[in-house]
Amino acid sequence: MKKSFKLSLASLLVSVATFGMVAAIMHNAYSVKETKAWSGEQTPNIGNYYSSISDSLTGSALQSALKQKNDSLSKSPSYDWSRYEAADETEGDSSTIWCVYTRHAIPKSGHCGSYSWTTWNREHVWTQSKYPASDKDNHNIYACEGQINNYRGNLPYAEVEHTSSTRKVVFGHQTDCYIQNGKFEPCDEAKGEIARAVMYGAVMYNYEMTEMISYETVLKWNLEHPVTNRDIYRNNVVQNLQGNRNPFIDHPEYACKIWGDKNSTTRSICNSTTPVTPKTLESIDVRLSDESSTSSGISVDVNSYQQLKVYAVYDDDSRTDITSSATYTTTVNSTNYSSYISLTGGKLTGLQQTNYAAFSVSYSGKSTTRTVYVTAEGTGNGTPIGGGGSGSSSDATYTVSTVSTVTTSGTTPTGSTAAYSQTYAATAGQITGDNNAVLTLSGYSGKIITGITLNMHSNASKGSGGLSVVAGSTTLASLSSGTAFNKWYDNTSYGTNFRDVNVDLTNSNYEIKNNEDVTITISASANSLYINSYTISYSDATPAPAKELESISISNEKTEYTVGDTFVKPTVTATYSDGSTANVTNSATFSGYDMSKEDIYTVEVEYSEGGVDAYTEYDIIVTASEATSITATVNKNFYVGETISKSDITVKDNLNNTITDYAFESYQYTYADAASGGALTDKNFTISYSGLTTILNTKVQRKAHVAPSPSTSVTDTLDRAKTGVPLPGDNVVYESWSGKTDQSSAVYAGQSAGSNDSIQLRSNNNNSGIITTVSGGQLSKVSVVWNSETTSGRTLNVYGKKSAYESPTDLYNTSKQGTLIGTIVKGTSTELTISGDYTYVGVRSNSGAMYLTSISFTWGGSGTSDSAVNLSNYVMFEDTNKQCETKFPTAKGYFEGLSKAERNTFMTSNDYVIATARERLVAWAAYHGKTITNSGDDGYVINSNKLSITAQNNAVLLITIIGVVIISSLTVTYLVIKKRKQD
Repeated sequence: MKKSFKLSLASLLVSVATFGMVAAIMHNAYSVKETKAWSGEQTPNIGNYYSSISDSLTGSALQSALKQKNDSLSKSPSYDWSRYEAADETEGDSSTIWCVYTRHAIPKSGHCGSYSWTTWNREHVWTQSKYPASDKDNHNIYACEGQINNYRGNLPYAEVEHTSSTRKVVFGHQTDCYIQNGKFEPCDEAKGEIARAVMYGAVMYNYEMTEMISYETVLKWNLEHPVTNRDIYRNNVVQNLQGNRNPFIDHPEYACKIWGDKNSTTRSICNSTTPVTPKTLESIDVRLSDESSTSSGISVDVNSYQQLKVYAVYDDDSRTDITSSATYTTTVNSTNYSSYISLTGGKLTGLQQTNYAAFSVSYSGKSTTRTVYVTAEGTGNGTPIGGGGSGSSSDATYTVSTVSTVTTSGTTPTGSTAAYSQTYAATAGQITGDNNAVLTLSGYSGKIITGITLNMHSNASKGSGGLSVVAGSTTLASLSSGTAFNKWYDNTSYGTNFRDVNVDLTNSNYEIKNNEDVTITISASANSLYINSYTISYSDATPAPAKELESISISNEKTEYTVGDTFVKPTVTATYSDGSTANVTNSATFSGYDMSKEDIYTVEVEYSEGGVDAYTEYDIIVTASEATSITATVNKNFYVGETISKSDITVKDNLNNTITDYAFESYQYTYADAASGGALTDKNFTISYSGLTTILNTKVQRKAHVAPSPSTSVTDTLDRAKTGVPLPGDNVVYESWSGKTDQSSAVYAGQSAGSNDSIQLRSNNNNSGIITTVSGGQLSKVSVVWNSETTSGRTLNVYGKKSAYESPTDLYNTSKQGTLIGTIVKGTSTELTISGDYTYVGVRSNSGAMYLTSISFTWGGSGTSDSAVNLSNYVMFEDTNKQCETKFPTAKGYFEGLSKAERNTFMTSNDYVIATARERLVAWAAYHGKTITNSGDDGYVINSNKLSITAQNNAVLLITIIGVVIISSLTVTYLVIKKRKQD
């Protein structure tokens, strides 16, 4: 009994201990994924981490000591998404990550997928393809929006020119990242983080710093953008997850201690650069283009606009113009004002008059609201949209109707007013409350307008309506109803079609000034009026006192020219005896110069008026022609990975001289330069020569994948009569083929005894087939031999896919069955020729049961060999939705179909195209839980990773351990019982 008790107690203790171990493992597994939203001051979890690092160390000695410290630690780097969900969590929001380059929040769940403003990827500071040793190091990898990650690619970091052409825009959002001449400059907020991550990689992996960034730039960024609370928080989280720290976050002074003595510039940077205290955005200030405040509201006319300026205001009172980067909306407080105003990129436009509208401006988490008052057109608020033509003033544009002669249609109407309206309602010359008749008078200087006769008709009742006559901004006459209208409207008889209305304007005394064009506007106050013609009456103005030309003078003269230029007349002003002046440029004569050769010339200017001659002169210099502009062209398009150099470019000046000593650095095109899918994409460069610059436009595209195939055709035949089951060849794998055995249980009505040896296909998933030609090249033909039992007209459908079928049932799912390549119909055809690169092909009946003596698949024959570059083209040719899921199976097949030598090339080459594709394929494999390793004799292969203890397999782990506990307990109990029986 005592022994039994001891064994039972031991069993209990084993069980308790085992369950304790399970609880501990479960706790640890889940704690890896636990995250908390952070905010406020952060404290580095340093402890005695650097106790072995002497403060006296510098240069390579300090670098070596830091590496030894790092190498002594037990580390567990990982590429798992959860690492970056925790480390790059947005401050105050545990549901999003903070993108390192675009500095905006993205939902944590937005993994991979197609590029968008709300999806993210993982950015390797030391790029994955060139520096694989750090490809899982959490200090080297940051959460990053996918498109800006793609733009950066493998580019090194540097400071470049900030222009609209070098600035990167991501899905309509202006970023503060720039690319020029193969260099990438991140936004200011990221520079400190990037600098310290680069230095970390250089120390921990012995990477050469200058391959990624210059010593001068990395030291400058480290000092100008000091450690932030985000840096400290991230360093703490990564240490908890991975097991080590980034020393340049805890001790940024290590940077100058190690690399500060590289040259005179680095010494100057480390001795003189003053760290900048991080500043905080406090508010947004919206102003008009003249810098006047808009805090009390903004006025803008209908059909006019106000150009706004928007500033970010920081806690150090500094201001940054963010007009092009801010977000604008006209929806405020649940009221949509878009019918009254529009606002795009800081341009506020009035659409229709209203006493109140509003808009808001947002930037980096801050927003502000402004009230808008839309006033009537022409009141002077804002800059007019459009303008020019008849009816234009300085601040409004009117719709005008040009008056033309009105002619009768058919007989002259003698009936009612309505009958007249029917005849003339649509005639040109109609004036309504919205349309004005406009007449421009030119060449009437010195005349006074004394009257206007209007030959007109109205369809209005007697005495209603009215009209006004306005010259410029002066009202000459206003005709009211019942007065002047009665002179031409006879309610009992129409007489002629039109009557004259004489408007006396003698009291207006409107004098047409010298060289003035006068616009006469006639507008209707009510109803519609029809005007046939105008007659304007004038009188001469009171003669001015006699005056005599005294002299001429010039202004605005151009004195420097180049041979071949066109002579430009200066402004010539005549001065008279009464002190008045006049512009007489067009009447003056100019002589004494020759624009065809260089020299100094005296230009003689003469003007005569009233028998008086006036003269003046001035000097000009005409010099030899010089180049004033250059152009640059290329005669070909480029593929990604190719390099453009000076030998590809032709540069000429405006004198057609070919220039060879211009400034241009060779540039290798990247995938960030080319659109997905092979479309030609513009890539511009700045070409400089002797102070002149021009933009070189080039076209770049991604190279399409060419489906590989062997040099000879290969045919596999499934012949049930001969083999009973299919015998796959070397190049075809039968993924699934339901009913590979004889169909003895499915007898087709009327079939003969021997037809059980046939291949039976039906219109359901029980009898359908799928083949893959992953390593066999492009499928070229499907052939069948019909069994006599098959009814004529029955149709065999053939489908093709590039991505894998999951099961034969996919052939009946319209979203999965792939592309219908074509059909083979009994009695009509026996084979189908296939064009297109399909890795998987499905075959099923589309019209009931059918029987085949055999079915054959033929592929190859083009002699296209596969290569590492061709595989790279497939991987990088297009960026598709969830490509890490959909494209990997096919890419894996192409990879495994390469020769050993080509696989080795793909995994080791530094060629840009191959290295970039390799980085992507490695990431796809990791997403599927696989790695690419060198297996020795077989070369590189794609294998599965070892199972790791993560949250997703905790349940399996727990069940396994509990099972072990139960078995252990039962074993001990059995031994106790057995012992007792023996006793």
